[in-house]
Amino acid sequence: MESDNTTIVDKIPEKVSESSLTPRPEAPGLEATIVLHDRGDATLILGDDADTRQPVLVSKTAMCLASSVWKAMFEPHWRENEATEIPLPDDDIEATLIALRIAHLRFHELPKEHGLTIETLHALAMVCDKYDLVRLVRPFLDLHEWSECHFPLKKKRARYHPNWLFFAWTFGYKDSFIAFEKYITQRIGLDAHGNAVTDDCYGFPDHFPPDLLERMMHIRNTVLTAMLDELYKALDRIIEGPVCCSKSNYEKKCRSMVLGSYVSFLLENNLYPKRCTPTETSLSIKRLSNLVADSEIAIYESAYEPSHKHISCSQVFDFKSTIKKHFSDIGSAVLDSHLRHMEKQATK
Repeated sequence: MESDNTTIVDKIPEKVSESSLTPRPEAPGLEATIVLHDRGDATLILGDDADTRQPVLVSKTAMCLASSVWKAMFEPHWRENEATEIPLPDDDIEATLIALRIAHLRFHELPKEHGLTIETLHALAMVCDKYDLVRLVRPFLDLHEWSECHFPLKKKRARYHPNWLFFAWTFGYKDSFIAFEKYITQRIGLDAHGNAVTDDCYGFPDHFPPDLLERMMHIRNTVLTAMLDELYKALDRIIEGPVCCSKSNYEKKCRSMVLGSYVSFLLENNLYPKRCTPTETSLSIKRLSNLVADSEIAIYESAYEPSHKHISCSQVFDFKSTIKKHFSDIGSAVLDSHLRHMEKQATK
């Protein structure tokens, strides 16, 4: 990820080698050339897949007018200025074509309303960030509502993809970024390899706002540490006793009932017998909070000792309200640098 201080020259693709200036016409994996300008003076080779590389005939003039980075790329001292074929292996084909079609006024060839997947939307944000194309592309995002359908806070039972955060950061959608960051942070768990994933099993992209994932993981670790500490403190209180609030001779049986059901709850969620740390459990903050809220601690009853006499026994160690408070008090992973960047992007 480039920092906010990245210069235009830093964003220019690496200089092409002599051997790459004129690929052989019969080179394997080349698709039919897409013509964006009948009198184009350069051919971009998009993609790095050996089986799929897309030639695109473009106008250098149109590209220079659309992007300061593209303009710098075609300055006389750069080899791309003289090259007739320019490889761009790191750029997503579909997303780059969208930007190029806008730059060449080929609006009729753009995807229609709600026509982009969240993956393509993320790739488009990468292209716009790399080539400074936010101002060029933004009107078409609004016109065709390419992003609206992927903002799940507006839809019930929607799936939540972390890719939205990089998109919002790139285009300066500050309000949705702040709301969505908190929502995702509450739902970050770990996969079998210890990598961050959401409760919907989405991984996090390589291109992400600077320092954001690290901040989100720090919050997860901090909040889960507090939650797990409460759960294990409750276990210790039950073991140490007394538990029974009834003035009877059933303390041992009452404590055994409460302890057995509580340990079963921990075992079912892989939180016992080993006392887990946040890096040793796959649970997210939200998932653990829900499990605690739904847990039921059994109370003792017999023919001689009705259950209503022990109704308060499982409430002596009130861990549920404390866990709920930890969930509600989750902090924000958004930095001032994120806000400043989005404010700048929003003016484009």
